[in-house]
Amino acid sequence: MSINELINQSEGRRLEFKGELPTNSDLAKTVVAFANDAGGEIYIGINDNPRQIIGLSEEELPRIEEQISNLIYDRCYPIILPGSLFFNYRGQTPY
Repeated sequence: MSINELINQSEGRRLEFKGELPTNSDLAKTVVAFANDAGGEIYIGINDNPRQIIGLSEEELPRIEEQISNLIYDRCYPIILPGSLFFNYRGQTPY
């Protein structure tokens, strides 16, 4: 699926778009909700309304990835093992 097809999808039980890293409790709630259902994907760096790719700072990506992993480990039980992927779209990097 291309990024253009992805961002044209509606948010729902398995898809969330966040312009920036949500608060710890909001992110944990979404991760647990997805884990309790059939899984899901959270895209950070893509605004929901209006839907547009705003990206994240490449220098901040390692810190953001570690922060998300630690949050999921610390706040979600039983343990959830998330996958992460970075991609670059026209010089902007959503997570």
